[in-house]
Amino acid sequence: MHKLEQYKKIFGLLLFLSLSLISSVLYAGNTCTIGGHVYQSGAASGCGVCQPSVSATSLTVLSDGTSCGSGKICSKGSCMSGCYVGGKFYSSGATITPCFTCQPWESTTLSWYAGDGTSCGKGELCFAGIGCAELCYINGNYYKIGGLSSSGCQSCQPLTSTSAWQNVSNGTLCQSGQYCYNGACTAGCNIQGRFYPSGSTNGTCQFCDPPSSKIDWTNVSNGISCGAGKVCKNGSCADQGITIAGKHP
Repeated sequence: MHKLEQYKKIFGLLLFLSLSLISSVLYAGNTCTIGGHVYQSGAASGCGVCQPSVSATSLTVLSDGTSCGSGKICSKGSCMSGCYVGGKFYSSGATITPCFTCQPWESTTLSWYAGDGTSCGKGELCFAGIGCAELCYINGNYYKIGGLSSSGCQSCQPLTSTSAWQNVSNGTLCQSGQYCYNGACTAGCNIQGRFYPSGSTNGTCQFCDPPSSKIDWTNVSNGISCGAGKVCKNGSCADQGITIAGKHP
C-alpha cells in the first residue's frame, strides 16, 4: 500500500511535468511574461501590447494616435486625453489651426470647429466654419470692417472691438441729410468742420437752425436784447437802434 502511494506521487509529478512541457511547446512564441504575469500575443495594456516576435519580456509600445479609451489616445507610450491630427498630438482644448481645436469627446482624429464669433486673433473672429476673418459680431450679426449700424453713425472697427459699435466722427452725414453726433443721427449744423446740434448758439445773436442752413449760423431776429442797452443786429450784438424782422431760436 505504501508503494502504491509512492507510485501515485511519481505518476502525478510526471504528469505535471509532461503537461508543463506540452504547454511550453504549444505557447512558445505566443506569450509575453512580464513581472510574473503572462500576456497572450496581441493582448493590450494601456498603450502597450504583447508582441512576442518583438519582445517576450516587455510590452511593445503602441503607435501614437492609437485609441486607448473613450476620448483618449496613445502618445509616446502614455494613454492621454487628446487628439492626433496630422501626425501630431494635441491636448484637449488646444488650437490645431485657427478656429479649429482639439475636442476629444467629439473626435480624437479630427479638428473641431470652435464656433462662430470665437476670437482667433487681434481683430479677427471665426466665421461660417471657414476660418479667421477681420469682422465684428454684434447682436448676432457679422459686419465687415467699416460696416455701419442702422443709424449710419456707428461702424465696425474690429481692431478696437469685435463685439461693439464704434462711433463715427461727429458731423458725418447720415439719414435725411442729418449729421452724426455721439453715435446718433441728429439734426444740426456742420460749420467749419465742427458739428453743432440744432439750437446750439454762437454768442447771443446766432444759432444753429438746420432748416435755414446746415453749414452756417443763422442770425436771431434783429432787435432781440443781447445785453443792457444792446440788441442783435444782423447776427451781432450792438447798441439799441432800429429793429428789423428776423428769426428767433
